Amino acid sequence: MKRNSVRIVYMAIISVIGAGILYSCHTTNESASSGNDFLNLSARDTTVSPAQNFFQYANGTWIKKTEIPADKMSWGGFAILAEKVISQEKSILDSCASLKNPAIGSPEQQIGDFYASAMDSNAIEKAGLSPLKTSLDQIASIQNVEDLLKVISTDNVDGYGAPSPFGFGVNVDMKNSNAERVYFYQGGLGLPNKTYYFKTDSAGKAVMNAYHIVITKLLTLSGEDSSVAFKNADAIIALETKMAAASRTPVELRDPQSNYHLLTVGDMDKMAPELHWRPLLTALKVKVDTFVVGQPEFYKVLSGLLNTTPIPVWKEYLKYHQIRENASWLSSPFFNASFVFSQAMSGAKVPTPRWQRASRLVDSKLGDALGKIYVERYFPPSAKAYMEKMVDNLKAAFKEHIENLDWMSDSTKAKAVDKLTAIVKKIGYPDKWKDYSSIHINRASVIDNIRQADMWIYQYNIDKLGKPVDRSEWFMTSPTVNAYYNPTVNDINFPAGILQPPFYFQNGDDAINYGAIGWVIGHEMTHGFDDQGSQFDKEGNLRNWWTKEDHKKFEDNAARIIKQYDDFTVLDTVHVNGRLTEGENIADNGGIAIAYTAFQKTAEAHKDTLIDGLTPDQRFFMAAAQVWRSKTRPQAQLRMVNTDPHSPAVYRVNGPLSNTPAFYKAFNVKPGDKMYRADSVRVHIW
Repeated sequence: MKRNSVRIVYMAIISVIGAGILYSCHTTNESASSGNDFLNLSARDTTVSPAQNFFQYANGTWIKKTEIPADKMSWGGFAILAEKVISQEKSILDSCASLKNPAIGSPEQQIGDFYASAMDSNAIEKAGLSPLKTSLDQIASIQNVEDLLKVISTDNVDGYGAPSPFGFGVNVDMKNSNAERVYFYQGGLGLPNKTYYFKTDSAGKAVMNAYHIVITKLLTLSGEDSSVAFKNADAIIALETKMAAASRTPVELRDPQSNYHLLTVGDMDKMAPELHWRPLLTALKVKVDTFVVGQPEFYKVLSGLLNTTPIPVWKEYLKYHQIRENASWLSSPFFNASFVFSQAMSGAKVPTPRWQRASRLVDSKLGDALGKIYVERYFPPSAKAYMEKMVDNLKAAFKEHIENLDWMSDSTKAKAVDKLTAIVKKIGYPDKWKDYSSIHINRASVIDNIRQADMWIYQYNIDKLGKPVDRSEWFMTSPTVNAYYNPTVNDINFPAGILQPPFYFQNGDDAINYGAIGWVIGHEMTHGFDDQGSQFDKEGNLRNWWTKEDHKKFEDNAARIIKQYDDFTVLDTVHVNGRLTEGENIADNGGIAIAYTAFQKTAEAHKDTLIDGLTPDQRFFMAAAQVWRSKTRPQAQLRMVNTDPHSPAVYRVNGPLSNTPAFYKAFNVKPGDKMYRADSVRVHIW
């Protein structure tokens, strides 16, 4: 169980500018625009025809000349902007950390001291493993299953975040979006998902070997004899493999209906008695008689494992995961051991610089405190106003698309338009900021600061039970370079962090902004109508609103998308997983189509003026392709194929554009070209 795993939101990639300036770590707004260099024409590889491989044409020279930074697993538009945002955050955090006597509990004091504690490498080195002593002592004291479950529960309540063989959280009830509900779901794995435990190829064996090494090393560093640690690593992996066998695959987890089971305490006492449900719930500080279990079969197996797996093995399992969970903020031997395993998964050559990790940590734990200052400094009101208008324009375009569909009946169209109209747009930052003032943050220990923040986050989420759903809440922080659609609230969310080049140019022409951030907006809207989102109604309830015939036609079209992407090769014989990436591919294809229709409603779209030798339509598609410009290490690419619901960047461009008639006209794509698809095999869902 990751620290305070208390909220699940279906997310997709692509988080009130407030009170006055109180301290010097606030400054006046700075423009997010980088000037008029909206397209990087030098990135093109003009030896490649746009009709053969548009991604390569738009980005090929950049790809050839670019070296992935040593600490990164990939590099490109998202990563470059994320690097810029982290530097912006660092500027804020450095300023706040240097303040003299800021008010205790103020955002400036909290984020400044948190950042300073994470940057204090001398204190971290001196502390060694001691920051985890309380939690490790609790684990060592376990004598039986009752003790085991109590330690797992109370450690999370108290912010120690002891890992768990199951997942627990508080979420909006998918079948009653006006209520918060306790959720239990599968968990307990140290590798990304179940498939990693059963791979027998050389890459799979290499990952498992690296995993065994990191377990052995961390246990040895904790004081165990290396030979004992080696045997304990065997036992931990064997236990996790049994849990993996009972877990669902990433594809199976994509179906909301089959992962929703509203059950009672009595139901679970019969199915999984060894979890002692009533005491477990009490220890987790929740008073409920019913809750959602995502994967009941997992709990049936877990109950048996609690009964048959020796307690010493469970103790080693918890001990290892507690150390690994915190290794990033322990002394260098622990950090280095954990990083070696990360290398095997990502291919990164060196660790991410401490200041970047520290900035991300503060953002993840005190996101609204940092975000409030961030938007004051870096997010101009003009960007929010432009985005508000653009979202409205794309909504209007999407409405036209729905009304003109030839595969959907009028009755379902009316409901689809109702849902589209009901989508709430959230741009830049939340209307109200979380108040962290009660969290005790100081410079003495970064681990203790993490604990204090996690304890607050845990209680914040538990307190939602029995209260109306707060539909204004955000689940990304304002500086985040990302966006998401939340089906249980039916809203689209665009944090301030992503509203900068190469996605949004404050002074950019419409072709650029509609091709870039317009595609992102259309993508998120389409998530409301992809294979998952389409199962939720306009209020956010998991409820069928389709006719049987229309849903069959939708599934037939989706199957064609799956087949199309299954055929794309990633590395050697490894292909895109069309089912895992189904929702994102539907959103990519719908998003570009909707963005183009919206762009056609602007005056610029119908001008004959060439800019840099490109027509407005060509600039639109070039901007779209350059948004996804990236280069990824092979190790990371293989991991993404197994875990990431998004297709590789090249197919996020070439896939949708090969289904887009306007692209054919803009770049003279003809039969026989590699970007060409016959009309009969192009997929048009939205």
